[in-house]
Amino acid sequence: GTNEVADVKVWHSAVFGYEANKAQIDVALGAMKQLNDQAILEGRSVSTSGHSLAGMFTDIGSWLFGWASTKFDAVGASSVVNSSGFITTVSGRGITPVTS
Repeated sequence: GTNEVADVKVWHSAVFGYEANKAQIDVALGAMKQLNDQAILEGRSVSTSGHSLAGMFTDIGSWLFGWASTKFDAVGASSVVNSSGFITTVSGRGITPVTS
């Protein structure tokens, strides 16, 4: 990610929402839920960081679970977390966003 138009073109989910990058977001959701469940069991907090596309994933983790997150050269996740497909998927996985 260098903030160039070419970078944004590959971040389809940033522009078009959840459905544009569903496969990668679903894998990330599974890993995030597993990490969050383990952190709760152990009484730990989670902090994440990410560059480029992974920066969007850190935003999703922050929005869903309240994690501290830092991103570098990344777009936000609002078009993903506000999309109906994402909301349905999250609900189906038994995740209630802390922002609700």
